[in-house]
Amino acid sequence: MDAIIQEKSLNMIEFIEYQAEIQRKYIQKEISAEDAMDLTGKMFTRLHLNLKEINSRKN
Repeated sequence: MDAIIQEKSLNMIEFIEYQAEIQRKYIQKEISAEDAMDLTGKMFTRLHLNLKEINSRKN
């Protein structure tokens, strides 16, 4: 597996783990649905920017 694919995969795994943690907090009523959606959106934006930056290094 080349370094770029590995880095992308690690970023996506981090996103999935973070999303699972958000869902756990929501299920346990530690955060509201709105907060869960907001946190997920912010993390998705971060993932998108990270992947965009990784792709730019490829070119």
